[in-house]
Amino acid sequence: MDTRQSVQALRERFYQCLSQELCHGRLAESTRTRLLGMGDDRSAVFDAFPCLFLNLFPTVTADQALRLAYAGKLYMDYLCLEDAVTDGQPFDGRFVHAAIGGLVHEEALTVMRSLLGSHDPFWRGLAGYHQAYVRAVIAEREIQTRRPLTYARAERDRIAADKCASGKAAFVALALLDGSEEPPAALIHSYDAFCVSYQLYDDILDWRQDYTHGPYSYLVVQALESWQSHHPGFENSRPSPDELGQIIYYGHLAEDLLTEAGTYADHAVALVRDLDCPAWVAAIREFEETYARLATDLEALAEKSLAARQVPAGIGP
Repeated sequence: MDTRQSVQALRERFYQCLSQELCHGRLAESTRTRLLGMGDDRSAVFDAFPCLFLNLFPTVTADQALRLAYAGKLYMDYLCLEDAVTDGQPFDGRFVHAAIGGLVHEEALTVMRSLLGSHDPFWRGLAGYHQAYVRAVIAEREIQTRRPLTYARAERDRIAADKCASGKAAFVALALLDGSEEPPAALIHSYDAFCVSYQLYDDILDWRQDYTHGPYSYLVVQALESWQSHHPGFENSRPSPDELGQIIYYGHLAEDLLTEAGTYADHAVALVRDLDCPAWVAAIREFEETYARLATDLEALAEKSLAARQVPAGIGP
């Protein structure tokens, strides 16, 4: 099966999964639960992302929402492939990722054009959001080269929101399809808050990978700053991953960051209190339940490992 056939197969599987389970503008419970399951695919919620907001855009049909969801899924896959190109892959790997990424990008844009034609507001918005994403990726990669190593909370939040900025193009598309000039500002702000919340949670899961392969996350920088404060004169040395894990778990950095993730999730819900988007609120609440389970796991693992002073297994790659 060549690459183009693989993309077509992806399209067919996508529609098979979703087309029969979207009824009257609301996802069937079984589908919504499956899409929101974190599992190994942490981006699963984005598979049907536009469908979470159909109450706010009542003239958008289920078919339009599904086509937009498919285009968005491809666009997110394209961004992931582009990211892989810059992640130190061997030359052959970079070539393959770039080639597939170009095809996936072409398919995403084709579906978007079939829905939106040449609507300038959408294409201007998509271009602007993509530029924000690129700036965020560059800024994130620059952090670990700083001396001294610093990462401000405001910068962290801006990078987290901008890395997910392309998702806001879905709101612009839904508004245009619904005959509106632009989506509600509160919805955009809620999405930004959720993206920060999820990034903080993801940083806890991926701290080891972020440390060993980069780019450094806010959590990794916090832990390194703490390590350096206890090892004066060794500012340019690197602790082992296990040593860094001791600080992350026993220094309560992971717990504190997870608490902050919950605060941002609550803020995301509060921002849309006056909007009719129950599926979006339910999605955020389901993520909060995931946060709560991780908090319980962190506490139990820390207690179990405290005596031996070992980095808990089972959290992070």
